[in-house]
Amino acid sequence: MNILSIIRKKSDQKIYIREFSFNEIKYHGPYKDLKAAKLARNRREKDEAMKSLGLVKVKGALGGTYWE
Repeated sequence: MNILSIIRKKSDQKIYIREFSFNEIKYHGPYKDLKAAKLARNRREKDEAMKSLGLVKVKGALGGTYWE
């Protein structure tokens, strides 16, 4: 399981999501504001939980996405 945290880099003062795993650190972003970063973090956490349950994200006939 990866650990996601919202940070502000000192070098450019932009908001990023830092993803820790056992062997690497990834940065996602930059995001324009804190709200967008929180939404992205929550979406990534939800997607990771669904994938760990063995579900697959698919597109519906009317353009929406859902898990099955």
